[in-house]
Amino acid sequence: MRVNTMRSEKAVSEIIGVILLVAIVFLGIGILLVYMNSGSIPQEKAKAVLSSSCLECDVTAAGGKETANYSIVIRHEGGDVINTGDMDFWLKTEFPSGIIYAPRIPVYPSKFYPADVYSGLSRADICNPLPGNDFRDDITMKNGDAIVATYRMENV
Repeated sequence: MRVNTMRSEKAVSEIIGVILLVAIVFLGIGILLVYMNSGSIPQEKAKAVLSSSCLECDVTAAGGKETANYSIVIRHEGGDVINTGDMDFWLKTEFPSGIIYAPRIPVYPSKFYPADVYSGLSRADICNPLPGNDFRDDITMKNGDAIVATYRMENV
């Protein structure tokens, strides 16, 4: 009995070469996919609509010095709920004459009013707040809620 043996191994070496090239391409694609998908997922930021207004509560003039007390109201008008501890408040003040009192100063809120309470407040209630409703950093602010900060400005 006679056994057939291959005398030429050219086809085998070409197949092994193609298999190695395909393996290298798949390995490269795999490394690229792992690299692209290993980054951290960006976190969504809260998106809320806030409005602000400034109430001039009283102005006094004595000895050539004008002093004005203001109540700054920041109101949540809609969108995502915001934690008040994540908020910073900055103020730029300017007199009607164009004199800039301060380009950027921090303002610290003093009162927090839920929507149902704020809707019933008058200007006098905002300018002369009663005890209670104190501002804290752990409050969740939602649609209709308001934060009030008082500010005193002196023009010498």
